[in-house]
Amino acid sequence: MRHDARFGLVYALLAASLVVAGLVGYAAWDSHLSPRLPTGRCWTRGADLGGALYEAARCRFGVAHVDRLGWMPYLGARANETLAEVAVLDPLGRASFWVAQYGRPPDGSGVEVRRWTTCPASNIYC
Repeated sequence: MRHDARFGLVYALLAASLVVAGLVGYAAWDSHLSPRLPTGRCWTRGADLGGALYEAARCRFGVAHVDRLGWMPYLGARANETLAEVAVLDPLGRASFWVAQYGRPPDGSGVEVRRWTTCPASNIYC
């Protein structure tokens, strides 16, 4: 193999490894910002978003463990996602942070909380 061909092969392998590393890094970064929202029970409806979130939190944690809620739009949401960041406060003032997916039910009445998950501490938007 000629000397020039060897250098070309080395540079091609280097470029390919950089592309692969960039794709892996982007995939890890993208999943870091988008929470995984598992399906499960306790996904509820309410007349408005607040009512639906309260019902879902009471179902998930129990009525005695939900004192107050705070919520705001989830800043890491993509354009087509309806996500809310929710802070659930217990009677002792301890908070846990969640991301809830919500939307209108098929019949168009009220708001439905469809899925939610804990908000990881590593997520810059929580």
